[in-house]
Amino acid sequence: MFIHDMKLLAAPYWSAQGRRRAWLTLAMAMLAVAGIIAIQVRWNEWSLGFYNSLQSLDAAAFAYHVVELLVLDVAFIACTMVKFQVQQRLLINWREKLTQAFLAKWLDSQRYYRSRFHSVTYDNPDQRIAEDCKIFVEQTLDLGLNLLQAIILVVLFSLIMWRISGTLEFEVAGHALAIPGYMLWLALIYAVIGSGIAHWIGKPLIGLNFLQQRREADFRFGLTRLREDAENVALSRGQGWESKQLLGQLGLLLSNYAKLVRSKKHLLGINAAYERFAFTLPLLLVSPRFFSREIQLGQLTQIASAFGEIQASLSFLIRSYPQIAEWRATKTRLCSFWRELDALPAPTDPVTGPAAGLRLQAFAPLNGHGLPLFEPLTLNLAPGERLLLRGPSGVGKTTLLRSLAGLWPRHRGSAELDREGLLILPQKPYLPGGSLHDLLLHTSADDAIEIDDSRLDEVLELADLQHLPLHDTGDWSRRLSPGEQQRLALARALLIQPPLLFLDEATSGLDETAERRLYEALAASKMTVVSIGHRESLGAYHTHVVDVVPVALPEILEQSMSTTVQGVTT
Repeated sequence: MFIHDMKLLAAPYWSAQGRRRAWLTLAMAMLAVAGIIAIQVRWNEWSLGFYNSLQSLDAAAFAYHVVELLVLDVAFIACTMVKFQVQQRLLINWREKLTQAFLAKWLDSQRYYRSRFHSVTYDNPDQRIAEDCKIFVEQTLDLGLNLLQAIILVVLFSLIMWRISGTLEFEVAGHALAIPGYMLWLALIYAVIGSGIAHWIGKPLIGLNFLQQRREADFRFGLTRLREDAENVALSRGQGWESKQLLGQLGLLLSNYAKLVRSKKHLLGINAAYERFAFTLPLLLVSPRFFSREIQLGQLTQIASAFGEIQASLSFLIRSYPQIAEWRATKTRLCSFWRELDALPAPTDPVTGPAAGLRLQAFAPLNGHGLPLFEPLTLNLAPGERLLLRGPSGVGKTTLLRSLAGLWPRHRGSAELDREGLLILPQKPYLPGGSLHDLLLHTSADDAIEIDDSRLDEVLELADLQHLPLHDTGDWSRRLSPGEQQRLALARALLIQPPLLFLDEATSGLDETAERRLYEALAASKMTVVSIGHRESLGAYHTHVVDVVPVALPEILEQSMSTTVQGVTT
């Protein structure tokens, strides 16, 4: 599972187009790591000559080693800067590709919308795409390069330690025993015991980090929702309810964070004790050989330095455990998100083929139990005709439009329409960022239509929007009133002239005069129009009126016993 997860998250960058450049960049980072390692090994050798020159009062040798130290320090700084620069380049490129892959998966086939109709376990997809991708890439590179450096240092300094630590000789029950390279074995045993204790104490951090990321995201989402719905909350005086919700989320967040702090505190204590003893232990163990003049001061410091490098490299787990715990939690969140998106069942499209106008044959959307929301509709709407759908609130009129647009997962019957030429205007229009001029003339994010300025001015005057600054950019969903937003959406429809137009309460915010003026303009066009509305006056602007009737209870019970519909069996 771990290897499969890593392949999944690495593929968008390391196996995609341009991967040769990615691997070359990684090779440069590894060369920088090799340079840092070579300097660390040389520092160990340097300490032998430097401290021996101090002990022997050799001023010339001391000056030589001081110059050598300066050269090594400059080289170390240069390698460290190169490693950082290359690592950040890898981070930027990998994060870009990984984020693009998740964004494409999230938006493809309208998964961002269809997921609401299925049981999914992921939460806060915005955080997973924006934040978790960054954390995973950043920590993978950091942990990976540091692990590589630690492994090489262990091997090199183990060889050095074996060579310089000598043999420990002692007697047990009259038998002479000798342990060659004893300081190496002590360093290995010390690191293994410390890592085992750190793993035992730090293991709860993985689950706590996972939950903490979720709590933080929930709290941010609550604050964002309050900001975006601020006017409705203020008008309804709902700040008390919002405060209760947010404080509840904050309490859960802080409660889990307190558990996280306790676990980190225990791990911090282990790390502090481990590092402190690792500094003094080799000096205490080797000092008898120094006082017996078996070794010089330089050898003493060299052994202590090599011991420190070995235990520091082997204690990679101890030092990095909090980071590893966060990395594992992030990896789990990303992979579970990807698999949940893959597991979403493919939508069943009710449209059997393209057709001018709109044709429905015994068609009705189904609820979660596979039952029709209303009496199935059969109709044939010719191009240029206009249909008004009426019915009680909640009967399923809007769901009918969702189903015909391919957004509803369950339905019965069949439909024929021009999906590519369909434009739907909901009660609250979608107003993306940018200028109003681009919004009015773009049929999609990339395609625009050519409209004479005179025609544009005519439509804007018809919609009473001639006062708007067309070339300004801004958040128009906040700057415009609900009525202005609806008039703007209808003006766009009149300019684009889609073959099929669905209006879902699209004039609910207009006065009767503005509504009449815009519907008359729609009637004068060649568009096929399907409207949903409750006003009695709307009937005069349509060629057909259909009342959507809820399914009678006895019929529902009969159908629930044995009914097979397109894509659903109940």
